[in-house]
Amino acid sequence: MTKNLKFADNVQGTIKRTSTHETGKLLSKINSLQGQLESCRNALEVEKNAKNKAYYFIISSGNFNRFAEFCKKHPATLDYHGACVAELYLQAVSNEK
Repeated sequence: MTKNLKFADNVQGTIKRTSTHETGKLLSKINSLQGQLESCRNALEVEKNAKNKAYYFIISSGNFNRFAEFCKKHPATLDYHGACVAELYLQAVSNEK
Protein backbone atom coordinates (compact mmCIF):
# COMPACT_ATOMS: atom_id res chain seq x y z
CA MET A 1 0.00 0.00 0.00
CA THR A 2 1.43 3.38 -0.92
CA LYS A 3 1.97 6.19 1.60
CA ASN A 4 -0.96 8.18 0.17
CA LEU A 5 -3.36 5.27 0.56
CA LYS A 6 -2.15 4.62 4.12
CA PHE A 7 -2.67 8.30 4.93
CA ALA A 8 -6.17 8.23 3.41
CA ASP A 9 -7.03 5.13 5.45
CA ASN A 10 -5.78 6.85 8.62
CA VAL A 11 -7.85 9.95 7.86
CA GLN A 12 -10.94 7.88 7.18
CA GLY A 13 -10.38 5.95 10.42
CA THR A 14 -10.07 9.21 12.32
CA ILE A 15 -13.26 10.56 10.77
CA LYS A 16 -15.14 7.37 11.65
CA ARG A 17 -13.96 7.59 15.28
CA THR A 18 -14.93 11.26 15.63
CA SER A 19 -18.21 11.81 17.43
CA THR A 20 -21.01 13.94 15.98
CA HIS A 21 -20.42 16.53 18.72
CA GLU A 22 -16.69 16.73 17.93
CA THR A 23 -17.46 16.98 14.23
CA GLY A 24 -19.89 19.83 14.89
CA LYS A 25 -17.28 21.68 16.94
CA LEU A 26 -14.71 21.16 14.21
CA LEU A 27 -17.06 22.39 11.49
CA SER A 28 -17.95 25.41 13.61
CA LYS A 29 -14.24 26.24 14.03
CA ILE A 30 -13.64 25.82 10.29
CA ASN A 31 -16.56 28.15 9.50
CA SER A 32 -15.24 30.71 11.97
CA LEU A 33 -11.77 30.59 10.41
CA GLN A 34 -13.26 30.88 6.92
CA GLY A 35 -15.14 33.99 8.05
CA GLN A 36 -11.95 35.49 9.48
CA LEU A 37 -10.11 34.72 6.25
CA GLU A 38 -12.83 36.42 4.21
CA SER A 39 -12.65 39.49 6.48
CA CYS A 40 -8.88 39.64 5.99
CA ARG A 41 -9.29 39.34 2.23
CA ASN A 42 -11.83 42.18 2.22
CA ALA A 43 -9.60 44.41 4.36
CA LEU A 44 -6.64 43.67 2.08
CA GLU A 45 -8.72 44.59 -0.98
CA VAL A 46 -9.75 47.92 0.62
CA GLU A 47 -6.14 48.75 1.47
CA LYS A 48 -4.90 47.72 -1.98
CA ASN A 49 -7.48 49.97 -3.64
CA ALA A 50 -6.56 52.91 -1.38
CA LYS A 51 -2.88 52.52 -2.22
CA ASN A 52 -3.61 52.24 -5.94
CA LYS A 53 -5.68 55.42 -5.69
CA ALA A 54 -2.74 57.20 -4.02
CA TYR A 55 -0.38 55.89 -6.71
CA TYR A 56 -2.73 57.12 -9.43
CA PHE A 57 -2.91 60.56 -7.79
CA ILE A 58 0.89 60.79 -7.63
CA ILE A 59 1.30 59.78 -11.26
CA SER A 60 -1.64 61.68 -12.74
CA SER A 61 -0.83 64.92 -10.91
CA GLY A 62 2.70 64.95 -12.29
CA ASN A 63 4.25 64.32 -8.87
CA PHE A 64 6.01 61.06 -9.68
CA ASN A 65 9.44 62.69 -10.00
CA ARG A 66 8.90 64.58 -6.74
CA PHE A 67 7.94 61.30 -5.07
CA ALA A 68 11.05 59.58 -6.47
CA GLU A 69 13.23 62.37 -5.00
CA PHE A 70 11.38 62.06 -1.69
CA CYS A 71 12.14 58.33 -1.63
CA LYS A 72 15.85 58.96 -2.23
CA LYS A 73 16.03 61.39 0.70
CA HIS A 74 13.96 59.48 3.28
CA PRO A 75 14.96 56.15 4.84
CA ALA A 76 13.02 53.01 4.04
CA THR A 77 13.14 52.05 7.71
CA LEU A 78 11.02 54.99 8.90
CA ASP A 79 7.64 54.11 10.41
CA TYR A 80 5.60 55.95 7.78
CA HIS A 81 2.29 55.08 9.45
CA GLY A 82 3.46 56.72 12.67
CA ALA A 83 4.87 59.65 10.71
CA CYS A 84 1.51 60.14 8.94
CA VAL A 85 -0.40 60.08 12.23
CA ALA A 86 2.03 62.59 13.76
CA GLU A 87 1.84 64.88 10.71
CA LEU A 88 -1.96 64.83 10.67
CA TYR A 89 -2.01 65.59 14.39
CA LEU A 90 0.38 68.53 13.97
CA GLN A 91 -1.69 69.91 11.08
CA ALA A 92 -4.90 69.58 13.10
CA VAL A 93 -3.37 71.37 16.10
CA SER A 94 -1.95 74.17 13.96
CA ASN A 95 -5.35 74.62 12.24
CA GLU A 96 -7.07 75.05 15.62
CA LYS A 97 -4.95 78.12 16.46
